[in-house]
Amino acid sequence: MINIDVTFGEVWGPASDLFHEFVYRDEDGETLSRTLAFLSACEVVAVCADHYAEGGPGMSSHDTWCWSRDPEKALEELKAELAKLE
Repeated sequence: MINIDVTFGEVWGPASDLFHEFVYRDEDGETLSRTLAFLSACEVVAVCADHYAEGGPGMSSHDTWCWSRDPEKALEELKAELAKLE
């Protein structure tokens, strides 16, 4: 459904457009709190797993992968979960 690089704010997958609609930069340029709220909503409708990669300076990252057997249904359910957060 979606792969999110939480560290660098990059996303891939069918839910990417929803991510970009929900997660935006605030006045300070921050997106982390909205990204974490998006991830919480994803965990309600899909199976999600975190992956942490340790590396040198600027090379460590935190990725989250979420998937569903029925991505179309999960996307509709995700829209409803995100609406509750607005």
